[in-house]
Amino acid sequence: MNQFLTIARENCSKLFNDYQQLHACPELAFEEWETTKYIAKQIEQLGLETRILSDGDGLIVDLPGSDNAKGMLAIRADIDALRHSLPDGSEITVHSCGHDANAAMALSVCRILYQRWQQARNHPMGLRFIFQPAEENVSGAKKVITEGGLDGVTHIIAIHMRPKGEAPMGKAAPGVCHSSVMAIDILINGVSAHGGWPQQGVSVIEGIKAVILGVEKAAAGLTWPASVKVTVARTVNTIYNIIPDRANMTLDFRAHDSAEMESIWRQVQDNIAAELAQSEVKIEYSKRFFIPGPLYDNHLLELSGQTIAEVLGEENLLPFLYTAGAEDFHCYTHARNDLKAVYLGLGADVVPGLHNPQMSFNHDALINGVAIMATLAEKIIRENQ
Repeated sequence: MNQFLTIARENCSKLFNDYQQLHACPELAFEEWETTKYIAKQIEQLGLETRILSDGDGLIVDLPGSDNAKGMLAIRADIDALRHSLPDGSEITVHSCGHDANAAMALSVCRILYQRWQQARNHPMGLRFIFQPAEENVSGAKKVITEGGLDGVTHIIAIHMRPKGEAPMGKAAPGVCHSSVMAIDILINGVSAHGGWPQQGVSVIEGIKAVILGVEKAAAGLTWPASVKVTVARTVNTIYNIIPDRANMTLDFRAHDSAEMESIWRQVQDNIAAELAQSEVKIEYSKRFFIPGPLYDNHLLELSGQTIAEVLGEENLLPFLYTAGAEDFHCYTHARNDLKAVYLGLGADVVPGLHNPQMSFNHDALINGVAIMATLAEKIIRENQ
């Protein structure tokens, strides 16, 4: 049996307690103050120093005694939760994406590796733990980078639970190929008029219709996970007898290749322009955000696969996973294209799915995740000694 799997099982009570404490304290992006305090307290109890991010919403921990001559490995975990609107109109904040699990696993890996770290004579490669805020609003990685979180880092790894349909309990994937995601906001302008004299106005409904038709035509030729769809459409007025003169829409684009993303975007614009060729409606576009797709190191992918086979058995090594979801972990490699990175997928029987307020999973998967990450980290460090 893998040594780290044995260690993780022997120390699972602390792991599960960390998870329960973090799960009971869900906090939104850039508000992860109590989460940060809890993580910092656990790490400081080991005798390690923590570097709290500005605003107290995340932290970085470097294991001591390294001259970093061979670089530095960073293990990244995200820590924010999500807010959901319920059918009764109320709202709840909950860890429906498993970031509480990610942080608990990273804490356990930190404890395990630090114990071994203290026993080693020298550390030519550094080891850093990044507990990152605000993954869900695609801003946390940027903050970590701005505050020096990538300084000296040459390798970065992360792990995340996957839906049951992608990765059943007891299995894991060496890498997850997320989609590149872009959100485009659209402002539609027309001319207001009384509903009894519509000919005196220019209804923005024409623009909404044109956008929907243009998007549908572009989407018809795409193959999953590439997609484009309307996610927001609303006019500014709520009076039944007024021709609306302004409307807002948002489009969601997804593709694995940036060139494909640009091609879809151009096609959508061309389609909308054709639909509005005879209309006086005016349309303005603005990019809300862009999340890049993954840039993985091939050797780390191989090493990740070897690690999963060693920890869980060859029969439980899944192929590379493709998903339409996005992940701001990839902002690190797009900021530093020399960075060697990999992001693993952990089987945990996640149901009914990620970002569902009723999300649940098999907690024993945390043990597997700890063993995989500790084993992979040690392999990387040994290779770079």
